[in-house]
Parts: sequence; structure tokens; C-alpha cells
Amino acid sequence: SMWHLMRAARRLQAAAGLQGAGAAVGGLDTVLADTVLRNCMVQFMPPPARELFTSLLADVGAQPSTPLLGMGGAGGSDASSSRHDVGKITAAVVDGVLTIGSTSYKIKPAANPELVPKTLFFEMQGQMAMLEDILKDFALGERHVLLIGNQGVGKNKLADRLLDLMDV
Repeated sequence: SMWHLMRAARRLQAAAGLQGAGAAVGGLDTVLADTVLRNCMVQFMPPPARELFTSLLADVGAQPSTPLLGMGGAGGSDASSSRHDVGKITAAVVDGVLTIGSTSYKIKPAANPELVPKTLFFEMQGQMAMLEDILKDFALGERHVLLIGNQGVGKNKLADRLLDLMDV
């Protein structure tokens, strides 16, 4: 959809700006591959379609930063090949700047701190990677987020945790 194309363009523009500033980011082809794979929800495609999709990206030189779930080495479909298991992603607020993983965003103090949800949240790496992706989009100007998933998977918990971290 047009919305997905706009989001991909914003991410590529931000990555190009970071590269120009000398920041350590993956190549634009890696950012492109990661963005296309995420927007097309390739991890939910049947294995033959997923392999064809990633091979077409590889043909044009766009390699994802890490293997997709189920496309890892000899083990086949195991969670250890997921990008969410690469490195430890943490969240911290220091001097008014929220940092989740490698993404930072300057936050403002809450006008009504009593309304900010305070939830018990265990920092699972998959959830932290999702929070980092949401923060990246928010930092690029996205103001609406649609979380889709089965009942009880933690969509509201993620939203509450992000609001808690952003202190809004």
C-alpha cells in the first residue's frame, strides 16, 4: 500500500542521513531488505514463497541484516535464527532521551504523570525488538500504530510499556 511505501521511504531516508553523518548503520541495501521483509510480513509466508521472496531480494543485492525465522542454518525453522535473538536490546531513559536498542528519541515530561500507565514488564527480546521498531517509526513521524495478533499475546502490554517509557 502507499502507506507502506511511505514508511519504507522514510526509513531509507533516515538511514541515508545516518550514513552521511558517519553513524554505524547497515548499508542502504540492508535497510531496504529489512524494511521490505517487514512490510510484506515475509516471516508469515509459506516457506517456498518466503525463500523465493528473499532470493529475489538477494538477486538485486539487498540482504537482510539477519536471517529470517525458519531460514537459519542447518537447524531449519528454529527461534535462534530470528533477528530478535541477535544481541541484547534494552530500554533506558537518560536526560530526557529514550533509547531502545540502537534507536533514540527525545521525550518530554508528562503533563499528567498520574495518567501514565505503569505496568509490570519483563524485557523479552522479541518484545523489545518490536518496541524498537515502533520507536523507529514514531521517531520518523508515524503517529498511529496498529498491532495485530491473537488474544493474549501482549499488544496492550507493548503499548502500555512504550507509553510508560515515553512518559506520556
